[in-house]
Amino acid sequence: MNGKKHGKGVEYEECRNIKYVGEFLNGKIKEYFSFGFYTNIYDNWNPNLMFEGEYINNNRSKGKEYYRNDNLLFEGEYLFGKKWNGKLYDYNGNILFELKNGNGIIEINEYDEKIRKFIGKNFDKKILSENVKEKEYNFNGKLLFEGEYLKGKKWKGKIKKYFRDELIFEGEYLNGKIWSGKRKEIDYKGNITFEGKYINGVKIGYTRKFGDDGKLILEGAYLNEKKNVNVKEYNSKGDLVFEGKYVEDIRNGKGKEYYKNELIFEGEYLNNKRWNGKGKEYDKYTDKLIYEGEYLNGEKNGNIKEYDKDTGRLILEGEYLNGKKMEI
Repeated sequence: MNGKKHGKGVEYEECRNIKYVGEFLNGKIKEYFSFGFYTNIYDNWNPNLMFEGEYINNNRSKGKEYYRNDNLLFEGEYLFGKKWNGKLYDYNGNILFELKNGNGIIEINEYDEKIRKFIGKNFDKKILSENVKEKEYNFNGKLLFEGEYLKGKKWKGKIKKYFRDELIFEGEYLNGKIWSGKRKEIDYKGNITFEGKYINGVKIGYTRKFGDDGKLILEGAYLNEKKNVNVKEYNSKGDLVFEGKYVEDIRNGKGKEYYKNELIFEGEYLNNKRWNGKGKEYDKYTDKLIYEGEYLNGEKNGNIKEYDKDTGRLILEGEYLNGKKMEI
């Protein structure tokens, strides 16, 4: 850039989504927040200022950054486009941190909310070999973590997590992972998707899953990160369709299937399919038992009994092989 560009300018990514909107004048630059696709950016030129200052070799060198409400976010110097020396402000104009030679903050995203981690002096996560005691704060200055880091990662200490200013977890880190404490998880719509705790690094509690329409489609007990759970599944109408064992988000183990809340099968599952062992099937309209016997690799197999769906009377007793009746 370096003064070579002059006037208003726009850069686009694929599909004409705006990547960058700016003005160039005598070596100075102004950048504006963009909102995706514009047919003609200059027909209604009134965006919020995001940055004003200088560039060197296509990277910010010196200037000011702003929030969308026009309040100052940062004022100072950049090195290779990254904040290096200067002051960082919160959304209301209060000074949060002061950067010196790049030390002071690292910016990350969590729950779609920008988090600022205070990391102190002489902290380099690429070369750090010894434990360092530091603190992390969120955007509003609330303490998130206090303890030890090892090679740039949390290692041991106390931790808190927030969702839209609501405390959703408070506990302890040990050996680089969450070790103990109470936890709540919330999706972007505000639905509570998990409530429970960590005990010796094991996550235990109650999980929920919601559809795009906000309706509950799954709920159940949760045990550790392998997601071994006992669950209930519901369809879009709220009817129970399955209850039983889940492993890794799919049906595995003993379970029951339902149609309009009426039992139609009970037995063993593997990878979401009726699998090995004994099982029973029921007619979904009359609720009568129509089959009892064994399954092998998802097929009826072995000694079985079949019943009339209307009267429940035994109509067949014999053998199946790989899903087919054996002829006598």
